[in-house]
Amino acid sequence: MLFDTHCHTYLSKEKSELDILDKIKENKNLYITNIWVDLETSQHCIDISSKYDFAYATVWVHPCDIHKYPDIDNFIKKLEILTKNKKVVAIWECGLDYYRIPPRLECNMEIESIKSLQKEFFIAQINLAKKLNLPLVIHNREAWDDIFEILQKTDFKNFIMHCYSEDLEYAQKLLDFAPNCMISFSWILTFNSAKNVQETASKIPLKNILIETDSPYLAPTPFRGQENYPYQVEKVFEKLCSLRSENKEEIQKVVWENSLRVFGINH
Repeated sequence: MLFDTHCHTYLSKEKSELDILDKIKENKNLYITNIWVDLETSQHCIDISSKYDFAYATVWVHPCDIHKYPDIDNFIKKLEILTKNKKVVAIWECGLDYYRIPPRLECNMEIESIKSLQKEFFIAQINLAKKLNLPLVIHNREAWDDIFEILQKTDFKNFIMHCYSEDLEYAQKLLDFAPNCMISFSWILTFNSAKNVQETASKIPLKNILIETDSPYLAPTPFRGQENYPYQVEKVFEKLCSLRSENKEEIQKVVWENSLRVFGINH
């Protein structure tokens, strides 16, 4: 059994979502967590999870879209209502994204104001995750130090680092602070330029590893530029196996159990 812990089935432009979900259903050995990026898609992901046993959902808003929701307190209340659905297993996709700030200046906010707002939302997400005892899935683009500082200040350790792209040193820093946190590897693991990510995947404890596709984005080598799909998570798994010293069966067993445990799923 494999678990694609981060995908967006509703964002595909080349295949219908129904076709993607039907292919996953045919697989019978794959679970997914469908990630929403705003309030509009959150209910859709929850509806999909209610129709398919293999699908789970998350709630929150992407850091690049937080300016759409000026009333944080009201937004948090709406999110908390959504989390009452039993198929909602995490608060995701949240965090800090400094890489995409310049194109967002059309929202009439200065760069430092956007960073400040992202931090405010991130802390609000952490507080909600604490209240609900849900894991937080963290999006990080060029905000390594600020993310770690906020995690330390809030003493929050129940998190997943989504689509890991940093080095072994940063991973070890996270694990020293939060020994049970999860680090999730995507198709970045297959990129020839990602030697730092490959080193991290080969050396951190297996008990801290998850896998994902982030589909329809990040298509694997040699399919760069094409759409990615949840059922291609098997190739992420194969690359992980090629980097680890444990046998394939052990890696599959532990990573599967990691996924169930972090999301609180009984299977």
